[in-house]
Amino acid sequence: MMQPNALAIAVLAAGALWAGTGREELLALRASLAAQRTLGRASGLAAELNFAIAHKGEPDLAAEVLYDVALAQRENEPAAAAKTLETLLETFPAAQPWATQALYELGRALATRTATQPKAIECFEKYLASNPADPVRRADALLSVARLYQAASKHAEATARYRAFIEQFPDRARQCAEALAAIGVALVEQKQPKEAYAFYQQLLAQYPWEAESRRSLLLAIAQAFRTSEDHENAVAAYDKLLRELPPADQRRPQVYMGLGLLYIQKGESHKAAEVYRRVAADKALGYSYRTSAYRQLFDLQRKVGENAGVIRLAYEIIAAQPSATLHSSSVLGELVDALVAEGRVDEALAMAKAQWRLAYLAAGAYAASSGSSSSGTAGVAQDAIFAVVRALKAKEGSLRAASRFIAFVEHGPEGPDGILGNADDIADPTAGYPLPPNPERDKAFAAAAERFVSEPLELAFLYLCWDRPHDALRAFRRHYLEGGTTDLSGGPRLPRAAALLAHAMRAVGRPEAEVEAFFDFQNLGPAGKDGKLNTKDDLKDPILALPK
Repeated sequence: MMQPNALAIAVLAAGALWAGTGREELLALRASLAAQRTLGRASGLAAELNFAIAHKGEPDLAAEVLYDVALAQRENEPAAAAKTLETLLETFPAAQPWATQALYELGRALATRTATQPKAIECFEKYLASNPADPVRRADALLSVARLYQAASKHAEATARYRAFIEQFPDRARQCAEALAAIGVALVEQKQPKEAYAFYQQLLAQYPWEAESRRSLLLAIAQAFRTSEDHENAVAAYDKLLRELPPADQRRPQVYMGLGLLYIQKGESHKAAEVYRRVAADKALGYSYRTSAYRQLFDLQRKVGENAGVIRLAYEIIAAQPSATLHSSSVLGELVDALVAEGRVDEALAMAKAQWRLAYLAAGAYAASSGSSSSGTAGVAQDAIFAVVRALKAKEGSLRAASRFIAFVEHGPEGPDGILGNADDIADPTAGYPLPPNPERDKAFAAAAERFVSEPLELAFLYLCWDRPHDALRAFRRHYLEGGTTDLSGGPRLPRAAALLAHAMRAVGRPEAEVEAFFDFQNLGPAGKDGKLNTKDDLKDPILALPK
């Protein structure tokens, strides 16, 4: 329903359209448009447009009506608004201030589409050349045309407009900071990182609170120094940026990798390795970045042909964060290959066994998180299985034990019939090859075990890599029983902890009956189904019964 005042305006406007002279009719039309906007009516302004254009004898008033029509169209009909503004400029180019304001509005409308941005630049430049008195529109036009020039890689023009903004509007701190940073980026794109660094310093001095623009500029400068092989300035810029960026900032991996690449270019592999170690140890980064850092570290060791270095690095990574082995099979895979190359076959076999067990766990964790009902080895990485096969062949000189292992992987200890205690039961052929002692590794793993005493999940992964399966199961049991709301991936902990424990028991060769017995014990307690102790259905926790 119309409001009384708006209705009165509309009625008066309609009457004036029939009764007045041309100027009076235009005034009435202007009032009608105001009424339409008050009432929120759909535009439907074709008749008004034609009427205004027909009254060229009153150019200022006709241009004002066209301008008002364009504003009414702007939100819902942007293309029509742009056409109206073009009509105004073609028909009434000298009608002020409407023609000048139409240039500004048309520039804004055309700037939204790549194809029309050159024309938007032309509109903004004509508007600025008219020396408009409105400081708000002038400031916006300066920044808008500068951004358009920069997007078109017209760096000199963009820089000139950004400088003009800073000179004319020094009190607009946030926009001045943006302009300074943009000039710096333009200089970087023109391969002038040293000149760009001066603008970074100016940003830091004048607008210390504007951290985001400053950091993005510094990253661009560091990358430009690196690509131009200005190693000294690149290192300084990367180091400064690492000190500035918050721990969880998404640019940190990019900075780390750039710095590592820089050291490799300089031939300083030991410094590159230090950078990649920092990435691998930075828990604020995602697994994908840390996995990439592990690969880079292994690549550095392989380039110098040092298997002993690969072995030390792998053990160091395991001790630093055992769960990394669950998400990055390359750690154990590289370790197994290096041990075989060094002739340490027993150790290689034990670590291949760990790789297989962790791959089985990873497949189980994925199935649990995705809601899949699949079990067994369907999702296990084949390279983990074949790592054991290769190590068994290297140890025994034939594929007989390897064939038994593949059968064990497929059927478990119960064998093809799925029933433990029958003639087709299969023993894990890797169980007879424990991890040989290694004083350096064992010392590092013992220290890690003390460090992770309050983190049972990390401790469980450590024990799996250390070939202490019973201790690993006790740690998985702690992780399951101690509760909590989330796991390492941030998801619901209890269902995943239960799935991990069940898969861990299977991975180390415990029969399915023990898996069921553990969860029956958790659900029913020691008294079993009948609720009475000292009867035949009493239950025990099978994990606690394992020898230490």
